[in-house]
Amino acid sequence: MFKDVPVQVWLSLVIATIAFVPARYVYDHLAHDPARRDIGQPPEDLRWRTSGKLGRNLGILGSLLALALFIWTPLATAIARSPSFFPLLSVAFGGFVLFWVARGLATGHIRPAVRGNLGPYQRDTQPKRYWAALSWNLLFGCLFVWGGFKIFTDAPVQALERRCYDGIEGVAEQDAISACTQLLTTAGDDRPAKAGALDARGSAYFRAGDFQRARTDYENAVRLDPQRSASQYNLGLVNERLGERERALINYGAAISADPENADAFVNRGIIYLDTRRFEQAVADFTRAIALKPHDPIPLANRGIGYAWMNDVANAEQDFAAAQAIDPDKTIVVRGKALVSVAQGDLPAAVGYLNKALAADAGDRWSLAMRAKIYGMMGKGDLARADTEALERVRAGDKMGGR
Repeated sequence: MFKDVPVQVWLSLVIATIAFVPARYVYDHLAHDPARRDIGQPPEDLRWRTSGKLGRNLGILGSLLALALFIWTPLATAIARSPSFFPLLSVAFGGFVLFWVARGLATGHIRPAVRGNLGPYQRDTQPKRYWAALSWNLLFGCLFVWGGFKIFTDAPVQALERRCYDGIEGVAEQDAISACTQLLTTAGDDRPAKAGALDARGSAYFRAGDFQRARTDYENAVRLDPQRSASQYNLGLVNERLGERERALINYGAAISADPENADAFVNRGIIYLDTRRFEQAVADFTRAIALKPHDPIPLANRGIGYAWMNDVANAEQDFAAAQAIDPDKTIVVRGKALVSVAQGDLPAAVGYLNKALAADAGDRWSLAMRAKIYGMMGKGDLARADTEALERVRAGDKMGGR
């Protein structure tokens, strides 16, 4: 919720906080105008009310107003996005509060920094409240100064982390790889931090299509932190991409052992079991994934396909209906219905379903291969050959795209 609030709003709140003190002085100065005093009331001590202080506070308010207008300009937006801006702002605000403390020591009166209508307190007449307010302001100012310096010193590492880790829009893969490499040099003996940087760099390599380097980084991350489920899962992904599906099975199993609620690992392992005709194991994995993600149509549809291969038409149709209710446009549901039609001996209906799948994605290799097989079963050799040739063209294009 808060991340959607524009930075100018936060800055305006800070400016309003700073403006409270001079605005309160100006208000008090006007409210205590001797010309408006009720002559029936006892005289007030107005030594605090001077034209010099009024001028200074009006000047401060004018400057803050100009700053409040400036922060909504494009130039101010660019400055605010600088990683050093907020720490410098924090130090400046803390310094202002500490100046306030010094002035309170010099003048003998002070208001709490965040006070509402409290204060001012006089050292001579209200010593406990005076020293309490001064101590509070001192703590408040020191926290802002310390926090600003802390953020400022951490900013370079945070900038590297923003570039390194996945999900950051606008960061090129090579920039992410470079940032992760620099993070590895600063991690020292922090094994979880090094494992995280290796995993992130592996993901950058993966996105760049350098699967061998991605696998090396994932393997090193797993060595540093064997219970890191994400790294085990990512290692499974890259091993699948490299065609080593049995190794991927081991990785997905390790990811599940480290995190029994890793639904994606169950789905991916189930798909390998499905493709290697280990249908009972596939159905078991998809069932577990459905329990973890009941509103995801993917495990439902895949379990339906497992049931279809096992000739359990009733359970298959039930899963396909549930998956279609969640997402009617999922191609995998159409594939599953094609399999059910084959199990029921209705080959024309199966072809009709596969036609729908290929209309949505002409490069759907599974649907092309299955339709070619069904055409062969129907004795339509020319159509089977056409689908086989189309499948070879898709595979050839995939190989060229992966170079």
